[in-house]
Parts: sequence; structure tokens; C-alpha cells
Amino acid sequence: MSDPAERPSEPPDDVDAAFEAIVAGFDDGSSPQPETDDLRDDDRPSDGDTGGWGDLVPEPTPPPPDPEETFEPPVPPPLPRADALTWLAWIGAVGAPAIYLLLSAAGWTWQGWQIGLVLVGFLGGFALLVSRMREDSPDDHDPGKGAVV
Repeated sequence: MSDPAERPSEPPDDVDAAFEAIVAGFDDGSSPQPETDDLRDDDRPSDGDTGGWGDLVPEPTPPPPDPEETFEPPVPPPLPRADALTWLAWIGAVGAPAIYLLLSAAGWTWQGWQIGLVLVGFLGGFALLVSRMREDSPDDHDPGKGAVV
């Protein structure tokens, strides 16, 4: 029966009869679905009216949180205050190039000593910030600074 020539050209009569019964059911207005599925949202029972199913289908309630599973992080310590020298270093490293770019964009013509002043401010501020960076502590066992679990 694997040869296409041996297949019957029409489906059997029982399939045709079943299909006609389904189509006839749609034509006469009957629906195979229950009546509650045909209701619009306005016609559905209110939250208090369970339609007799309230005892069989309880409302799910979330479980109470386990005190061991809840985590509240501690309050972080305040940020340390920067001293005046650190502020001057930041102003030199960031402020000097910013002022140079803004004034150059505005059409300011620079003299040699002014460019030298901006350059000294940038290089001095950068050098001071790099020199004040923290070194690795001798107690540090993880030189890669990776996560510790």
C-alpha cells in the first residue's frame, strides 16, 4: 500500500460522515465548548462568586518567606573625604584639558606659556593621582583580584 497508485482516491465514508457532523454542529449554532468559555469578561462571575467550585480549587497563597533565606545587606560605611591635594590633582588632570578644549572650540588663541601651563597642570595632576594609588597589601593572597567565594 506504499505505492501511490494503490492508494484510494477518496477518503473512506466514515471520515466524511464525521466531518459532515462537525460542520452541521456549527451550522445549527451549537458549540462543542462549555457555556462558561463563551462568556465575555462582563458576564463572568465576580471574585466572591466561585460558581460552586470554591471548595475544590483553593486560591494559591505564596509561602511565607524563610528568615534564613532573606538577606538585608549592612549599611555601607560613608565614603572617605578627599583632601585638598587630591582635589587639585583631579582639577589638573581633568580640568586643564577640559578648559583647553572648551576655549579652543570658542576660538581662543593660545600663547606658548598658556599651553605650557595647561600641559604642566595635566601632567602634574596625573602624576600625583598615579603616585597616590594604593599598593597591594602584603596580606593579599589573590593577586588577580578575583572573586572570593
